[in-house]
Amino acid sequence: MTQRHRVFLYLLRYPKSILFAYVVLAAAILASVLIQGSRHIRSEVAVAMASTYADSITTFREYYSSVVVTRANQSGVMASHRYLEETDSIPNPATLAIELGRELSSRRLETGFRFYSDYPFVTREDGGPRDEFERTALEALSKGGEGSYTQLTTIDQKDVLRHAVPVTMTESCVACHNSHEDSPKTDWQVGDIRGVQSVALFLPPIDPFGNSGYYLMLLGSVGAILCVLGFLYLKVQRFVRDEQRLADRQEAEKHILAKEKQAAEEANASKTVFLSNVSHELRTPLNAIIGFSEMIKTQALGTIDKPRYIEYASDIHQSGQHLLALINDLLDMNRIEAGEFELHKQDLDVDKLTVECCDLIRGEAEKAGVALKREVDPNLPPIESDPRVIKQIILNMLSNAVKFTPADGLVTLRISCDESNQLVIEVKDTGIGIAREDLEKIMKPFGQIRNGLSSKYRGSGLGLPLIAEFTKLLGGDFQLQSEPGLGTEVKISLASSAVAN
Repeated sequence: MTQRHRVFLYLLRYPKSILFAYVVLAAAILASVLIQGSRHIRSEVAVAMASTYADSITTFREYYSSVVVTRANQSGVMASHRYLEETDSIPNPATLAIELGRELSSRRLETGFRFYSDYPFVTREDGGPRDEFERTALEALSKGGEGSYTQLTTIDQKDVLRHAVPVTMTESCVACHNSHEDSPKTDWQVGDIRGVQSVALFLPPIDPFGNSGYYLMLLGSVGAILCVLGFLYLKVQRFVRDEQRLADRQEAEKHILAKEKQAAEEANASKTVFLSNVSHELRTPLNAIIGFSEMIKTQALGTIDKPRYIEYASDIHQSGQHLLALINDLLDMNRIEAGEFELHKQDLDVDKLTVECCDLIRGEAEKAGVALKREVDPNLPPIESDPRVIKQIILNMLSNAVKFTPADGLVTLRISCDESNQLVIEVKDTGIGIAREDLEKIMKPFGQIRNGLSSKYRGSGLGLPLIAEFTKLLGGDFQLQSEPGLGTEVKISLASSAVAN
């Protein structure tokens, strides 16, 4: 019995306890959601109110400064912060805004207003920032010059929203402040931040259950939850039965899959044996065909009068070699897929090995009109690896490059050792190249590209996949880069274990 089945059986055995627990949990979650929602709404409303309050005072001060003060000055009445002591004077805009804020605060106990600056008038004792919020707001808004700074805090165990906005110097403000005898600074410019005005709103306590609507919402939600849980309880019983039937069916399918897997493994093993037997049966006559065609081609038993027979023998010999190589590739790929390929490592003479590979390919290259170039680093360290595998890799790389390079092209074999002491084998050609979308296709066994350029270049489709698989067996890295019309570069880097210490 699975863990899921045990859970369902427990639900069936103790349904009332589970339902009660779900109801309590749902009610607690709903209450938490209501409280959080109320707090969010209260904060949003408070921010809007504070912003409106601050904007109203700003608008009033700007209107007072640009209209009232201007007209008063034209009538010989001056704006001064000592307007109560002086005749023919009215309060200047900042003084009026400050006293208006105090008056509003005194009438509405839940609201506070402050105007402060880094450059307060000497006559205002509390004109600078008084606490951390005011200092932080003044610093932030003095840098930005626009926007607002808001903080929700607690004062005397009451939630308070503090909202600050910058006060920007206008033309009338600059003219007044730069000429006023009590001004702490006389180089003001239009757009400078004169200071900050902040509004403090004392928020009402949250009591989501003081409203009967919340109770109705909670009761309705709990009732809906009970109905849903009751419906789910009825569904659980049916679900358990369906789950049991599904588990039985899955168990049967698993048994069938196990049998099919075993059959596939047996078929794969039979394929390996079959390929081994067939390859043996094919190799015997192929060796005879290759040997006798070689004798005829070289006229080992005497001169042949008709040159055409020599050409026929050469074609037979070449076709036999090609077929034998194909059989060997098939067997190698089959052994690799079956995990039966064994490596036999020994010391390698890389220079000698590359010479042998180039000699084997040179005839094919000359026939195709392709130049063959070999570059081997003379300072290679001792190499320990499987000579047959390395030789097969190089031959496949060279054969592919020659096959897909048109006449007057160049194929370069380069052997070196990189900075991490890895053996690097590179073959670069100036052939027809491979489109990027075809790279994945040709890396699959028997993968062929069907297009006009490659239709005349036919192969088994095993060359590159075998190179990649051999490289993986040696613990190396395989890379393929190609561009249509520019050529192809195949590069393998053998792990440092291939380089003897």
